[in-house]
Amino acid sequence: MTRKPSSNWPYKTNAPQNREWKKDRKELFNRHGNGWYRFAGTRSYQEYLKELKIKKWNALIVDT
Repeated sequence: MTRKPSSNWPYKTNAPQNREWKKDRKELFNRHGNGWYRFAGTRSYQEYLKELKIKKWNALIVDT
């Protein structure tokens, strides 16, 4: 059983070749980030991990 492709695609051509799609994708990623790997390895990420550890330990102390 094969499904018919959805017609909700707002662009005239496929994504990698479409300039409008590329522009929209770039705006989206600039506004919302491009996932965790953009953050990994940075000082901010290390500080974030330290905060998580502190919160975890504080929660353990409060529970006991």
